[in-house]
Amino acid sequence: SVRNAVEITERRRKIQLQYNKDHDIIPRSVVRKLKDKKIKENMDDMQELDNITSDEVDEMIKELEKQMKKAAKELDFERAAKLRDQIIQLKE
Repeated sequence: SVRNAVEITERRRKIQLQYNKDHDIIPRSVVRKLKDKKIKENMDDMQELDNITSDEVDEMIKELEKQMKKAAKELDFERAAKLRDQIIQLKE
């Protein structure tokens, strides 16, 4: 039940907080740099859409979809979301 899940979560949180205190651990958010420059390159490409054919747009969409799936598989969801947004813009 939900109540049981909440109790388990609270118990685990209490244990984790005590462990952190005992070992002088201060939790911090994870900060990662983008692994590649593909997103910037794709954004630059999108600014030049006026000069490309619909076939080229279709190819860009396919490539972005591959990159998005790869990013999601690598659990890089922020990158995948940005790629998804680019795909949506291209489809408009």
